[in-house]
Amino acid sequence: MNVWVLNPPFLPKFSRPQRSPAVTKSGTAYFPIWLAYATGVLEAAGHQVTLTDAAVRSTPLAAVLAEAPRLRPDLIVMDTSTPSIANDLDVAAALKQDLIYKLGQLARHPSDWRRTAKAARVFIRHLVRGSRVLEPGTASDRT
Repeated sequence: MNVWVLNPPFLPKFSRPQRSPAVTKSGTAYFPIWLAYATGVLEAAGHQVTLTDAAVRSTPLAAVLAEAPRLRPDLIVMDTSTPSIANDLDVAAALKQDLIYKLGQLARHPSDWRRTAKAARVFIRHLVRGSRVLEPGTASDRT
């Protein structure tokens, strides 16, 4: 399977994986460690994986959308954060609108999923929490 692991674009130099996701005063940007772990697990399982850190590279959404047809992923895995969730869902919707992909959300805070489940249900297929893949809108996504 060809998988695109994406730290979606947001504000220039936005650091999503840190404890309090933000654009820091010092300009420090944390490596997308959770996405890197997911990339390693997927590669170890034999999948072809591309990891893109669009947030830290300040990649515009148009460039991310242009990259998708070149990569031709079977699955897109995106990280999300509370401060950027509306933007992250917009990025996912744009990818889904222009392309027919399965999208997964990698979330550290299950409460994020509950608040955005209605809006996301249209295009997010799976939520990964811990080692479990949950289907949105089912009883299993509330445990």
